[in-house]
Amino acid sequence: MSEFEVEAKMNMLCKPGRIIQIRTKEITGGRNFIIRWKKWTVIKRYKHHVLMNCRGYRESFTNTDIKEMIRKEEIK
Repeated sequence: MSEFEVEAKMNMLCKPGRIIQIRTKEITGGRNFIIRWKKWTVIKRYKHHVLMNCRGYRESFTNTDIKEMIRKEEIK
């Protein structure tokens, strides 16, 4: 995926009010883990990061983190 395609997809995904799914890995115990898709709502996009909300919990993702997740296909 080229840099232009990644940037275009990021601009489409990071609009305020947009609901996106991010793949997360939850450790259940020892070496066992579960892969789940969590729904995040974009609250506001800043210059270098994006503020998102999931079930009352707010987290800020940097633009670099989001681009890497798009390349690895961890964002729907």
